[in-house]
Amino acid sequence: MITERTDTYLVTKSYGNTDYFEIIPEFPEECVVWPIGRENFPFEKYVPVAYPIGDFQIDRKRLMAIECKDEETALAILKEAVKRGVDKKKFELLNV
Repeated sequence: MITERTDTYLVTKSYGNTDYFEIIPEFPEECVVWPIGRENFPFEKYVPVAYPIGDFQIDRKRLMAIECKDEETALAILKEAVKRGVDKKKFELLNV
């Protein structure tokens, strides 16, 4: 996997796919943490955020990333996203 970071985007390139994650300051209401794990999103202290568009699908054209207080918190949020999902309210509770 190839990764890049700019002031406004985190970029992953893998298996012919390129994903651009806009760095955002606040968690949007309609979004969820996308539980793709560190191996697919290797940006320390950040978690991927996406708009769901159906059962088990996200809008890959509007990907975002939000910074957590530290890497331990980011990993805990990713783990919770796999188990039960993480929306804005749960993200704010976990990222304290």
